[in-house]
Amino acid sequence: FDHGTLEDMMDKDNGVRNRRNAKRHDLIKEKINKEAMLITNGINDNDSAIVNTLFSSTFNIS
Repeated sequence: FDHGTLEDMMDKDNGVRNRRNAKRHDLIKEKINKEAMLITNGINDNDSAIVNTLFSSTFNIS
């Protein structure tokens, strides 16, 4: 059973009641997954990786 996006559900007559069935776009999760793929390439045991996310973080790889 495929539900529309949240915007599509809100345009319908019963949109407010059906909003729990709508898909939410998880853009933050996709962004983190892409960054995780970038820092895993070519890192040895003594490297540090700085990742620019919503919260600036430094990861020490050991």
